[in-house]
Amino acid sequence: MKSEDSKISKLEDKLGQLAMEYRSAESTDSQRRAIASYSKVLNEVYALDDGWLGPDADSCLPEDLMPKAYLERKAKRIKSFKSKV
Repeated sequence: MKSEDSKISKLEDKLGQLAMEYRSAESTDSQRRAIASYSKVLNEVYALDDGWLGPDADSCLPEDLMPKAYLERKAKRIKSFKSKV
């Protein structure tokens, strides 16, 4: 479990780095590469911990560029929260 937590922590750091790369990219191609890598890393985290709540706000891409897996989980959490209120 500790090893898995460490791996998730490293992947979370990578998400932050990729979000920064996206924001500082000087070309559309660089942005596309950052988005593709971001999606891959995000899916790796979900594969390790399906209940992971998602990246910190500063480690996110713009909402319309966030991977489908993230958006689906976010919608599910909101729906679950609203059903409890």
